[in-house]
Amino acid sequence: MSTRKQKLIEYNRSIILDAAKKLFLAKGSDKTSMDDVAEAAECSKATIYAYFTSKEDIYYHIVLEYMSTLRDGVRSCLTNISDYERAYNLLCWTLVRFEKDYPMYFDCILGQICTDKEKIDELPVLQKIFDTSEELNWVICKFLERGKLDGFVKSDIDPMQSTFVIWSSICGLISFCSRKQAYMENSLGIPKEEFLRSGFNMILGIIAKDK
Repeated sequence: MSTRKQKLIEYNRSIILDAAKKLFLAKGSDKTSMDDVAEAAECSKATIYAYFTSKEDIYYHIVLEYMSTLRDGVRSCLTNISDYERAYNLLCWTLVRFEKDYPMYFDCILGQICTDKEKIDELPVLQKIFDTSEELNWVICKFLERGKLDGFVKSDIDPMQSTFVIWSSICGLISFCSRKQAYMENSLGIPKEEFLRSGFNMILGIIAKDK
């Protein structure tokens, strides 16, 4: 395939995805039809089907895009910063910003990842999502392994198991604060950011050696 043709394909796909993002955000994916996407993208449904098999396929391509963005952000935090505690805190606040910017996709990206072979055969993008999720897990696992070597993380933890504990704890805390912010601030009398900061420190205490 020529470079020019490939660029045209990527351009057309991006136009469709951008239109779908706006519609999904405004109306929700369930209430958005392919006719809506075609109208917003200023193309025919036939053109859309030349690039995507269904509305579900479009949705998961958006999920993949945002998950790739998150993976790159996490990798930047955990591999480019030598100070372990600072890198951990940047990871936490990167996830906070991600949830704020993309609330519609936060739970999907950090939730259950499809492993059903028939579904993956039907929607190959699901394999890319799975692979990207595994890359995310691996980045965090390597971060924990580095912490053990540096003497910051407890020597008896299992890095892979701890990856899922830390990941689910941070994301669970962020989800809780997002849903219960008003109640939490009224009950505890502290702002959301302060509660998150305290919670992140408690989670770090699970893996960090006593100082």
